[in-house]
Amino acid sequence: MNVKTTKTLFTNLAETFEREKEILGQLDAVLGDGDHGVGMARGFTKANEAVMANQASDVGTIFQTAGRAFMSSTGGASGSLFAMIFLEIGKASLNQQVLDVSSLRLGITNAVAAIKRLGKSDAGDKTFLDALIPVQVVLE
Repeated sequence: MNVKTTKTLFTNLAETFEREKEILGQLDAVLGDGDHGVGMARGFTKANEAVMANQASDVGTIFQTAGRAFMSSTGGASGSLFAMIFLEIGKASLNQQVLDVSSLRLGITNAVAAIKRLGKSDAGDKTFLDALIPVQVVLE
């Protein structure tokens, strides 16, 4: 993905989460407080706004911009987790015109390690890692 397609990715994510926020909230309400959809829609909207305002010429800066905006606008664990993934992908692809598979792999691997360390969790603990580790495996 180049800068243009990376920006398009964040636009599409913002539109998708806005469209699906109600169903995400309903799913969350089964065991939680029902605010997951609203929080994710807000986070992706703010990330998209920040990305669109950024004139960066590299994908790493775009991902870092999205991560910081997501972190500052979304509460709860999900906000921190998505932000960490974007920030780590950003670090791995800083100053690159194109996000290649090796940078994506490094970013996801570093995000998995950070989430394991900070959350004191691992695969099978019924956490976000149960979805993210398979992504890491495929990229390896």
